[in-house]
Amino acid sequence: MRRRTLIATGAVALATPLAGCEEPPDEDVPDPDTSTSELLTNSEDWPLDEEITQDEASIGANDGIMGRWDGPDGEHRYTMVIMRFDDEEVAGRIADDEYGNWDLSLQHGVFTFAVNGENEEHARDLLSDSPALDEDIVDEKS
Repeated sequence: MRRRTLIATGAVALATPLAGCEEPPDEDVPDPDTSTSELLTNSEDWPLDEEITQDEASIGANDGIMGRWDGPDGEHRYTMVIMRFDDEEVAGRIADDEYGNWDLSLQHGVFTFAVNGENEEHARDLLSDSPALDEDIVDEKS
């Protein structure tokens, strides 16, 4: 009986360091299975005006959506594209290669976000209002 206790204790001792080696997931990053449409901004300040499914396959994405909004002044239009990929590296490359000429583009987890509009400050506000992002993330990654 004493031998079994030692073996069980040894197994627990081995399991603890292995579990400790795992890196905790970044809680700010949306689940990779989240639909891109769930990440579009739709707030009191930025009510979503139009939602358009994107042809994500053309750039190797699994899911894609485009949203359109009227700007705060009511005159200018803002567009956001969100694409979901298999891995973060591809999402980062697409943010740079495909959307680098947009007002703002960034990679967050397996998602690429890009915004175009008349005013970069308003574009930043729109992007920060996404359920997946906030001002700190946008400032850090754009």
